[in-house]
Amino acid sequence: YLYVYPMDLKKKYEMEVGGDMVSAILYMAIYMRNTPSLENAVDFAAKNISGPLAGELRKIMWDVRIGNYLSINEAMLTYANRWKQNKEFVESIELLISSLKQGGSRRLSLLDEAVKVILQGNRESARHYVQELNMPIIVINAMGLILPVMGLVLFPVIALFLGVSTSILFITYDIALPLILFFVINNTLEKRPAT
Repeated sequence: YLYVYPMDLKKKYEMEVGGDMVSAILYMAIYMRNTPSLENAVDFAAKNISGPLAGELRKIMWDVRIGNYLSINEAMLTYANRWKQNKEFVESIELLISSLKQGGSRRLSLLDEAVKVILQGNRESARHYVQELNMPIIVINAMGLILPVMGLVLFPVIALFLGVSTSILFITYDIALPLILFFVINNTLEKRPAT
């Protein structure tokens, strides 16, 4: 547990931030539809979302203001590159930035495309996760429902012929099986995408 704790903490953080990425892109696109300013759009998104991503967006704004980055475009591209595994987020940020160079209906279509890309990416990752849930659900069902019922039906026969005590039954059904199920369910839930 102690060995994997830092990795679990990182995964939890990535899921929290990943869940807010869609909202951040939506807020930035909404703001940029009216006013084509990425700096104000990032500020608007940071004020309207909660969680770790809001703090990171505020940090980006701070870094731009104190001169760590020459422009908000450079800062957002650098930040997006930190999330290379989320290709849809990177592509959406690039589309938001490129919409600043366009005018009229082309700008609005790029903003719509940025929102569409992040939403389709989330839908795809959720769909893949649901498809991969088939076997873990069967295992959880077998260990959580079928095995205990079969064991309780067969235990009197086993106890009669093998001389197994009731303490074994207690340890197996009340301690070992719930612990195993907890770890199987936890492992299955850790594989879910950040949506």
